Amino acid sequence: MAKRPENQVADYRANIERLKAERAEVVARPATPTEAEARIDAYLASQAEQYRRRVTVERLKLRADLDALGDKDDAFFAFYFRDQIKAALMAETADGMDAADRSAELERIDTALLEAEQAEESAITEAEQRGHYITRRADADPRAVLAFD
Repeated sequence: MAKRPENQVADYRANIERLKAERAEVVARPATPTEAEARIDAYLASQAEQYRRRVTVERLKLRADLDALGDKDDAFFAFYFRDQIKAALMAETADGMDAADRSAELERIDTALLEAEQAEESAITEAEQRGHYITRRADADPRAVLAFD
C-alpha cells in the first residue's frame, strides 16, 4: 500500500535535511594541503606586502606607520610571523578535499537536493488535490515549488 502524501512529505523533508547537512560538511572541509599551501602563501604574501609598503627604514631606525595600518593586524603578523602562521594553518589541512572533488560532490548533492524538493512538492500538490493542506517550508527551493504551478 502506497504511503499517504502527508507521510511522504515527512520522509522527503527528512531526506532534504540530511542532504543539507551533508552539503554543509562538504563545504566546511578544508582544502588539500597542496591547495591550502598555495592559498595561504598568496594570502600571507599579499598581507606582508601591504605592511611592507607602510614601513620605512630611516637612518637604520625602523618606523611603521601603524595609524595608517588601521585594523590590518593580518598584515603586521604576516610580515613578521609568516612561517609560524603558515605552519599553524597547514596543520588543519590533513583531511582536505581538492577543488575538483568538492565541486563534483556539491553538484551531486545539489542535484539530489533539488530532486528531493521536487518530490516533496509533488506530494504536497497531490495532498492538496485530495483536500489536505500541507504547509510548504519557508526555505523550499523556488525552482521546485514553481515547477508545479
